[in-house]
Amino acid sequence: MVKKFSTEFKQQSVDYALSNAHLSLADIANHLGIGQSTLDRWVRQINPGKTSKRELTAEQQKIIALEKENKELKMANEILKKGACVLHQPSKSVKYKYMKQYLSSYPVRLTCCLLNVSVPGYYAWLKRTPKSQPLIDNVKALYWRHKARLGAPSLVHDIRDEGYDVSERTVSRVLQKLGLRSKVARKFNYLAAPSLSHDVAPNTLDRQFNPDKPNRVWVTDITYIKTGEGWLYLCVIIDLFGRKVIGRQTSSRIDRHLVCNTLKNALFRRQFPKGVLLHSDRGSQYCSADFKRLLLQYGLSQSMSRAGNCWDNAVAESFFHTLKTHIIHGCDYKTREDANKALFEYIEIYYNRVRRHSTNGWISPQQYENQYYLNNTFIEASTV
Repeated sequence: MVKKFSTEFKQQSVDYALSNAHLSLADIANHLGIGQSTLDRWVRQINPGKTSKRELTAEQQKIIALEKENKELKMANEILKKGACVLHQPSKSVKYKYMKQYLSSYPVRLTCCLLNVSVPGYYAWLKRTPKSQPLIDNVKALYWRHKARLGAPSLVHDIRDEGYDVSERTVSRVLQKLGLRSKVARKFNYLAAPSLSHDVAPNTLDRQFNPDKPNRVWVTDITYIKTGEGWLYLCVIIDLFGRKVIGRQTSSRIDRHLVCNTLKNALFRRQFPKGVLLHSDRGSQYCSADFKRLLLQYGLSQSMSRAGNCWDNAVAESFFHTLKTHIIHGCDYKTREDANKALFEYIEIYYNRVRRHSTNGWISPQQYENQYYLNNTFIEASTV
């Protein structure tokens, strides 16, 4: 299936690549699910210098060197403060144990130098530690790789991919031992919104959230994000087949233009399929004449939740719940642009392509769709 990308997606991808010069284009392209040559071409086309090479200026290099030196001095100071209790201990094993338990986040060479022990001696001591230590280290690394967003139910699948035959309970015990837990969602009381009596579509979806093919049923909803410049409204469209976010738009206004632009974005990315059922709540934006005209124009049918019943649109509600838990609650976005960058990275790179989804058998939405197309030799025209 030939992929098409909107101008907005290209611009955001280039901005992300230019602002993350420490990452290779290959890594960034892999995260975005596009070819390296494609991203390279976009950068050369959009970058004023007409080059994909992202070099640091002399001033930037000097700043990085000073920051590195300052970081090392701060680390040395922290190590000496934390290790003062074992600094004069004659037993090297006591120092090694303390290093492993309390100073593992610091460079080994620097820590050994300050505590007056040898690096080879420390590594030889580590080899004599219990065999469970590699598992603990892997759980810890995976936990931070996902930015503390996931708990044992999700991490256990990553750990198994690393070659460990462990249960969810074992991973849970390791996390508990390390004092690590996933981000906890805030409690929220849902209030029933007043029902609109005009232009309301029936609840055709009726909570049938598991279609057998892509582009059969889409769900959509709107949420809001607080920034220093005011509210930023996010509208998304999710394909129920693999729970992939296929359309997203943001705006400083919550109006019919926001939902219409999101639908156009989804249609473009999915190459304008016909016969899709689009489910939403009874918001005035979805009841607008412009939105209904757009549905009619592209051959989509409409379904709406019952009045005040958020469970009828549970998949979209669940996505926003996860989104806010991971990157909204506890985060302070000074501008709408900062929030947009965070949304782009989370949705396009992490949620669609990395985060495992329980409904998909604990693989990512993109992997689930790829698996479907690989396993089906015949694909209907509406899904191409």
